Amino acid sequence: MMGSQPSRGGRAPAFDRRTFAVSASAVVLITAGVGAWLLAIAGRLPNPVASHWSGSGAADGFAGVGTSATLGVAVTLGTGLLVGGCLSLNSLASGLRRAGVALTVVFTAFMALIFVAGLAPQIGKSSAVGTVMDWGLVWAGLGIALAAGILLAFLVPARPLEAFDGGLPGSFPGSRHDGGLPRGARVDAAAAGRGEGASCRIRATPGMYAVVGGIAFVALAVLAFASPWWLLGAGALAAAVVSFMAGTVSASSEGLSVRVWGRWRIVHLPVAAYGSAQAIEDIEPMRYGGWGYRAGSWGTAFVVRRGPGLVVSLAGGREFVVNADTMENAERLAALLNGYRRLAENRHA
Repeated sequence: MMGSQPSRGGRAPAFDRRTFAVSASAVVLITAGVGAWLLAIAGRLPNPVASHWSGSGAADGFAGVGTSATLGVAVTLGTGLLVGGCLSLNSLASGLRRAGVALTVVFTAFMALIFVAGLAPQIGKSSAVGTVMDWGLVWAGLGIALAAGILLAFLVPARPLEAFDGGLPGSFPGSRHDGGLPRGARVDAAAAGRGEGASCRIRATPGMYAVVGGIAFVALAVLAFASPWWLLGAGALAAAVVSFMAGTVSASSEGLSVRVWGRWRIVHLPVAAYGSAQAIEDIEPMRYGGWGYRAGSWGTAFVVRRGPGLVVSLAGGREFVVNADTMENAERLAALLNGYRRLAENRHA
């Protein structure tokens, strides 16, 4: 399976090949389009051209046509491929990789549009002095790029995770007791047999919201001083960051799900994809690299605060870690997940 999760007996590929192929193709096409446009207008530009602009969009730096063109193409291509590669990691959930394709297209288009919107007003002029960037071109282009990115994202299929074949007890080194399951892991097969579900709402602490809000306020104030147009993109980015500071964790017959923005499911672990779930009393965000959605060789995590949560064993010895609002709900979620896993194993016994 192309770009699948870790395969048995082999090392997992670092990148999801389909995601990277779609992202890289979009980056190359955008860059090639910019290059072709540059060749078409090169003889109609002043030399030197304006190559740097102030926050208000007025030219305040100049460079030769060749130097400016080479730098613009190289930066667009290099940063686009870097962003696309980072967002094609196999350790990311399929939903995030799809969003990553759209983000790669928009980011690459933004880099290209800044370059194009600076050069376009200089066409046919004998001097670049007094050039003002065409911000209308930037925002119109970004709207088209966003629509294209969303369409391209659907070329990345939502693939199921590799089935867990290690038996019900999960892989939690050093945490087993005589009963076989990890400590804190109960099995509620009766509730699972009745098809019950459970969910809880998790959110960051007020202090964390205050810190993020303060940083966002300062950043937006600086950007507003430079140019009001920057507020549009910065405001959208701030909203995205805040949205990953809260979520809903659910356990049902379909497995474990985590949603943000109300309905956007960023994590889905079907029953066949995990071995066991363990409730733990204290998740430390810094152990997993900080707050929000985190990924590493050990697995993935959605962590919004320190406190109770779940550790779920996955194929290939990896784990998924997520908060719960209370220890009671963490135990309830874990018991249901283990119950559905037990029923699935009994049906296939």
